[in-house]
Amino acid sequence: MIAVLAVTGILAGCASGGAEPSPTRSANPVITPDDAIAQVIAAEARLAGIGPLDTGLIGQSSWYTVEPASGVGAFVARIRIGWGDCPAGCIDEHIWTYAIGPRGEVTLLSEDGPPVPPDAWPTP
Repeated sequence: MIAVLAVTGILAGCASGGAEPSPTRSANPVITPDDAIAQVIAAEARLAGIGPLDTGLIGQSSWYTVEPASGVGAFVARIRIGWGDCPAGCIDEHIWTYAIGPRGEVTLLSEDGPPVPPDAWPTP
């Protein structure tokens, strides 16, 4: 009996003490990869105008990928903006990685790269 109470107390403490990443936006339910990227763009309008990665396209400076995450109805989106000699693969790039929850929560997981110059942002 004491062991059960001790485990219950530990679980209750863990449930309330952990820090969850705070979503940057909550919106509509997400069912498809298209729903997921729409939520990201709604949260960060500067990313409008970026299309999906086309592996057959040489010099694609800006693109996104969306993959299912952990089988929980969530997605992970990776968005890239590149600039500087992109026909050769782009000299610089900035990459954002977002988690999109099944209820539309968008959380920035990581951001890497130098600041995007004004002329590298895509036209919506």
